[in-house]
Amino acid sequence: MVNLPSCSRCVILAGLWYPSKKGAGFDRHPQCDCYAVPAAEVVEPPSPKALFDAMDDVELREAGWSDADVKAIRDGADLYQVTNARRAMYS
Repeated sequence: MVNLPSCSRCVILAGLWYPSKKGAGFDRHPQCDCYAVPAAEVVEPPSPKALFDAMDDVELREAGWSDADVKAIRDGADLYQVTNARRAMYS
């Protein structure tokens, strides 16, 4: 579950199911307030696109998307590809 505002990496992982709580599916980063929900609970998490749409321009920049990223996503680019493209530049 994602608590907005959040970083772009956490937003695209929102709502995914992981087979165990070990690591909760992804590594947390400093000051991350996202959390795992046990599978026994019935929760309808918002989609990553819905979370993106709920954030204002300042929150989107703070999350790690550039103005060009935001424009591309709003124009129909794939949220996951735009977010992961930047990740590949630093590895």
